[in-house]
Amino acid sequence: MGSSEEAEEVLERIHADIRLAKQRAQALGELAETQATVQGKAMSELHDVVVTVDAAGQMIDLQIAAKALQRGGLRLSAEIVTLVAKAKLDAQAQTHRAALKVLGADDPILWGYSATLLDADSPAIDPTRRRMGYVPLTDTPAGEATWNGSR
Repeated sequence: MGSSEEAEEVLERIHADIRLAKQRAQALGELAETQATVQGKAMSELHDVVVTVDAAGQMIDLQIAAKALQRGGLRLSAEIVTLVAKAKLDAQAQTHRAALKVLGADDPILWGYSATLLDADSPAIDPTRRRMGYVPLTDTPAGEATWNGSR
C-alpha cells in the first residue's frame, strides 16, 4: 500500500471520528434538555403527602393534605424525608432511561452510572433503596426501573 492510500485511510478515520464527535455532542445536548425537565415524584401510602424533586434530587414541590397533619410533626417529617429519597430515585431512573435512549447502553458515560444505579447492593447506592422496593432494570419485563411499583 502506498503512502497516498495510507493518508486517505487516515483522513477517512479522522472524518469518521469528527462525525461521531458531532453526533455525540448533539446527543449530549438532547440529554441536557431532557434532564432539565425531569421531575421525580413520590406519594405517601395514604396519598396525602406528595413530594416532587428536580433531576438533582432537590425538592421543588411539597403537597401536604390537612389529614396528614394529624400524624404529628415527627412522623410527618420522617415520611417527607423518605418521600424525598423515593422521588430522587424516580428522577434518577427517568434520567437513566433518557440517557439510555439518547446515548445507548454501550456509551462509556453510562457504564459506571448504570452499574451503580442497577446494583441495589452497591455501597454507592442510597441505603434506603432496597427498603423502598427497588427492582433492577434487568429484572423487569419492560426493562424499566421500578421503585414500589411507581415506575
